[in-house]
Order: sequence, then C-alpha cells, then structure tokens
Amino acid sequence: MDAHAHKNAAMRGYEPMLETQLDPRTKGDIKEAFTIGDCVIESEQDYRGRTGQDAPAHIVKSQNIWPSAVPWFRDGMYRYYQAVFPLAMKLVRIFALAFGLEETAFDKDFSFPIWGMRALHYPPMPADAEANANGLGAHADFSWITMVLQDTVPGLEVLNQEGAWVDAAPKPNTFVCNVGQYLERQTNGKFPATVHRVRNKTGDRRYSIPFFLSQNPEANVEVLDCCLADGEKKPAATNVGDLYIRRVLPARKKHPTSIQCRDVPECELRYSLLYAE
Repeated sequence: MDAHAHKNAAMRGYEPMLETQLDPRTKGDIKEAFTIGDCVIESEQDYRGRTGQDAPAHIVKSQNIWPSAVPWFRDGMYRYYQAVFPLAMKLVRIFALAFGLEETAFDKDFSFPIWGMRALHYPPMPADAEANANGLGAHADFSWITMVLQDTVPGLEVLNQEGAWVDAAPKPNTFVCNVGQYLERQTNGKFPATVHRVRNKTGDRRYSIPFFLSQNPEANVEVLDCCLADGEKKPAATNVGDLYIRRVLPARKKHPTSIQCRDVPECELRYSLLYAE
C-alpha cells in the first residue's frame, strides 16, 4: 500500500480491487494491478542514451512509484521491460514496411515513447457477481499497439465485427497484439482499435502483463497517405500526449489527479500534468 497509485501524480503504482471502472454499469473492475511506465529519470530507461539529451531539469520526481519493502519487484518488472520493449519496436518497423514506408519511418516518433506495463491479477469472479461484472470492462486501448502476455487461464474476450464476444484463448509462447487508438487514427480507421474485456469465470486466479506502446508525447499523428481514399482530405493531426491525458483521466475517476482536473476544459489538458514537480 505504500506504492498505492493515489500517491503518484502519474497514476502509476498499485491499484486495488474496484479502483477502476471501465464499464459504468458495474461497481468497478474485479482486478488488482501494478502499473509502471515511461520516466525520463529512471536509469533503467536510459533517457540520455536514447535521445542524446539530458532529462528536462524541471522533472525531479519519478513518474513511477515502487513498494519499498520488495526491491526485487522493480528488478523483475524492468527485466521484463528490457525484453519486451525491443520486440515491440521491431513490430513498429514491420508496420512501417507494411505501409510501404522505409523501415525506420516511425523511429523519430518512438525515440522516448509513452509506454505502460501492468502486472494484473484477476481473482475468480464471485458467484453472486452482478450480471455485467467484469474483471476489466469493455474498452479499446489508448496506445499504438498493445502486447499482452497471458498465463494459462483464459478470460480475455475480443468484440468481433458482428458484435459477438470471441475468446482470445492463451497459447504458449505467444502474445496477443491489440491495435490501439493511435494506430486506428494513423490508418484512418483501416486498422480499428480492438474492443476487448476480461471475464474470469474459470474459478482460478488469472495473471497477465500487457505492454502498451505509443509514440513520444510531443509527437503528432497524421493519417498515412496510403490510408486515404482518392480525393479524401487528410484529417487534422492528433497530438499524442494531449490525447493520452484525455483518455487516462476518465478511466481513473477516483485518482487525485483526475479529481484535480475535473473542471479543467479538455482542450487545456496536457501530458505534463503527469510530471510531479
């Protein structure tokens, strides 16, 4: 509890049961989580090595928060990050090639990107759970891509184009890869962001670790030329950081940062709100 997410302005750290509520018809999500993400001053992320610049001087407090009694937890989370981040960046380059671009076309927008990683625990859903109860309510990720590592316990469901929920059953040595809202915008909807939820009806505990990757917070996402119809006008570009903060605050209404920003017009919300000074 000394790493509770309410003690961290960036909404990272431990989230207990029912802390989030992605489906407003429910009392909250039946899961607990521990979240970490991009931080320019944590040595494991090597901001200077990746950007060639010193971290901004005004950022003096980590965006992540860690449980003080278990230093091995930070070590373990970063060991996984060091393995999955390079794999995600390989996928970014594969996408560039698939769109008919140079392999490195997106590199400049991913030099020090927004990312998040969540260690998730879904207990068995209680027998008397409400009809709409979820481990995680239906949503599409506010990321570019998401890579989900599951254990052997099923529960992840994906909404198909016919409006039916389909099991995304765990398979050994594989990731589930979700398209997120940034990639949907960049492809003009040709790659739709995948709506999904988690409902653990197995009677067993379920664990997973999703890794969310988006572009740099200062990047602007434009629709790719190859995704425009003949004569179609290109939509306005989307700032990555601004869209991120507008998505993350409503998902965590109980968090002090969300409460603090409740009356701030959406057009004034900036990613810098997540930097605790």
